[in-house]
Amino acid sequence: LVNVELIPGDLSSRVEFATPQGPITAVLPVPSHHIARNAAGALAVAYALGLDLQRSASDLADYAPVGMRMRAERLPSGLLI
Repeated sequence: LVNVELIPGDLSSRVEFATPQGPITAVLPVPSHHIARNAAGALAVAYALGLDLQRSASDLADYAPVGMRMRAERLPSGLLI
């Protein structure tokens, strides 16, 4: 994991990884350093299994948190939490 840029307007993260196949950038649909670290672990497993890392990074964009986890909610005051 090289860099994580949180994108507040999109509620997403742009993540850069250094891999044996070269640098890879992915966009995760949640603004989270924690999920970015989990994504780095997922890419490490993909590499160990011999999978295409660019495709695996692209597939990370399909991540969807379960239940109420990582969901943004707007309060009546307009505050986004």
